[in-house]
Amino acid sequence: AATADAVWFTTLGGGTVQRIDPASRQVVESIELETALGEVVVEGDTVWVIRINDDAVSRIDAEAR
Repeated sequence: AATADAVWFTTLGGGTVQRIDPASRQVVESIELETALGEVVVEGDTVWVIRINDDAVSRIDAEAR
């Protein structure tokens, strides 16, 4: 999933969300959520990550990152 200045992803089942700078194509941030993760969805400046093990979602404020 992508915001205006970053690409966000996770390895399905992994516990880390990573932010990539599209200009450098480098991972610039890793966010550990300590649970198995699913899809990443972007809505405006908010990144939503599905938490598989506890049937919940985590919200990341992309603008603050």
